[in-house]
Amino acid sequence: MTISQNRFLPPVLSLPDLDALEWKSMAEMIRFRENSRPKELLDEQVIVKQMGKRQIVLIADPVAAEEILFRRADQFPKAAIQKKLGHAAFGPGLSGTVGAQNQRQRHAFKPLMVGEQVRIMAEVAKEAADAAVSRYLKAGRIDLGYEMAELAMQIIWATLLGPGRYEGRDPIVAEVITELYAHPKGDFISATGIVRRLADHFEESGRWKRLADDNPLAAITNPDGWTGKHPMSQEELRANAVVMAASGHVTTGLTLAWSAWLLGLFPDDQRRVVQEVDNDEHQESGSFLRQVVNETLRLFPPGAETMRDALSTMQVADQTINPGDLVIVSFYALHRHHRLWQNPDAFQPQRFAAESPEPVMPTAFLPFSGGPGGCLGERLAWAEMLAVLGTLFRHTRVETDPVEADKVGLCPGTCIYPEGALRAQLHPR
Repeated sequence: MTISQNRFLPPVLSLPDLDALEWKSMAEMIRFRENSRPKELLDEQVIVKQMGKRQIVLIADPVAAEEILFRRADQFPKAAIQKKLGHAAFGPGLSGTVGAQNQRQRHAFKPLMVGEQVRIMAEVAKEAADAAVSRYLKAGRIDLGYEMAELAMQIIWATLLGPGRYEGRDPIVAEVITELYAHPKGDFISATGIVRRLADHFEESGRWKRLADDNPLAAITNPDGWTGKHPMSQEELRANAVVMAASGHVTTGLTLAWSAWLLGLFPDDQRRVVQEVDNDEHQESGSFLRQVVNETLRLFPPGAETMRDALSTMQVADQTINPGDLVIVSFYALHRHHRLWQNPDAFQPQRFAAESPEPVMPTAFLPFSGGPGGCLGERLAWAEMLAVLGTLFRHTRVETDPVEADKVGLCPGTCIYPEGALRAQLHPR
């Protein structure tokens, strides 16, 4: 599988050598930054480093990832330190809980992530994208990073935090995104304070009254909380309103932005997508658009890594994981590993075609994590992304300037953000 030398290489993280890596504190170590992860992880299965009295184990091996996240998930639960960070940001919601409490919440929200809700998400996403495209074409040149973040939040506002239909662009959502977009990307805890204002508005305005009966957030003002089969306290509901708004828009919005930006750099790939869209084939299981999105998720996984506390012993290559170790499964390293992918830093959607030898095994590609702690909204995200991108390329031709694109770097944080605007010129088709 070869790549033409004139194909643009997307931005990469400049990681330090292991010998030059110094963690001065646990708070510094747990934050995914360019200077906090060793570049050897792109070649090795496992890297072990001591942090005070605790051993930190960095994993970039698909077999070990399968054991930790799927087969032995009960022996490698969400790390207490990750739960602590999630709780500090969101409160006792899905991101800030572990164990039985977390599973109870997941069961309560699962009906909103499958079945009829997937169809509703796709319809709302198409209507919202149709309206947004008209605005994009009037502007001509847009920042895809900002616009896709707002569009994703408007879709969440209409579905998980709304009546299940698109009722036009909400100015309050736009205001929140404008403030969030200008906020430092690495400071996610204070950023959630901005999102919390939107969740407060959801509650104070009475918008919750318009939710479907099976949406637990419809009980957000009930002192007794959600009293369904999988009950939640009012405090848990309020926390999850913030989780739905924050997590639901940033991960999907980033993937939409990166996907459209990359297709703007590769006209041949964009033409293939357009042909599928014109023939209504873009949502099929083996579509090229799905390959594009998968390749985007590989290069820029919405979550760069996940942390687990080891409760039992496990061998990875020549290293031993011991009880008490902090285990970090690096999705960024898995997805760009030199031994798992050919030309790992290149944008090559065809590597996800049915006949491709890549990925070498399913757990070499984990954009939504996996196992009991995997992303609850994966099916909703796919419905939204395919609907938005299908609508965008049905009506526009996206053009990205390669000279300008070459200046875009990466800003790692909870997600992998662009360092700079993802600018593109949109032309009517």
